[in-house]
Amino acid sequence: MRIKPSAHFLDKINFLGIQIWDFACRSLNREYSWFFLFKIIFKYPGKSLKGFFAYRKFCKSIVQISPQQTYSNISIDELLNQAQNDRSSLLVAMGYCQRPLKTEEQPLTCPSKRFSHDCYFVKSFHRMPQLPPACSICEIKPIAEATLNAGASFYIMTSALDIARDIFIPSLETQRFRYAILFICPYSILPITLSLFICGIKFIIIPYATGDCRNYADFVRADVGIKPKRTFALKSNYKMIFNLFDRMN
Repeated sequence: MRIKPSAHFLDKINFLGIQIWDFACRSLNREYSWFFLFKIIFKYPGKSLKGFFAYRKFCKSIVQISPQQTYSNISIDELLNQAQNDRSSLLVAMGYCQRPLKTEEQPLTCPSKRFSHDCYFVKSFHRMPQLPPACSICEIKPIAEATLNAGASFYIMTSALDIARDIFIPSLETQRFRYAILFICPYSILPITLSLFICGIKFIIIPYATGDCRNYADFVRADVGIKPKRTFALKSNYKMIFNLFDRMN
């Protein structure tokens, strides 16, 4: 029996109440999956088991992943109240694929390396120099500005392995991040939320509406920096984040 068809069948029948079997099996030849097993699951079995059961309950509440919705295990009001006095433990993370990208219609491109955690605006936040023209059309910049002004933490996501090293491990070891607002492709929502539950992170996930990865092949390419399209979330979800930080301030 071949792995991929079998895993797809397990997703179809909702085996054990989860639907990431196909994703997990396809990832067995990738470094991230083994890092996840040995550095998270095996090292923190109690938290992993607790997170798994919470994740199953979360999955049951989802009929279909849609960019029109947000996905969370905490309300905006609860996040505001709980993170108010522990602001640095609130993480806002956006994808590298949200950077301005030069096209035939739009000549500006991000001054920072595309597949990296760098952000020209974030690095120069306290110095406030004149910003490159691309920053004026960047959807990362205003979110990063609101995040930093509120005293929260900001991060640009690249690969799954880096996310595990930079977000999940510190959260498991020291509760570095207890709350998170994440911009993610709809395809990746179910895989990443398992890790968030294991880490005990209260989260609000904002799906991309356009330019997003639609299947595993897209995910693998984006995971190594091959992402020819720029991703966008719905404008209404940006407003939600701005309103949150306005209330926090």
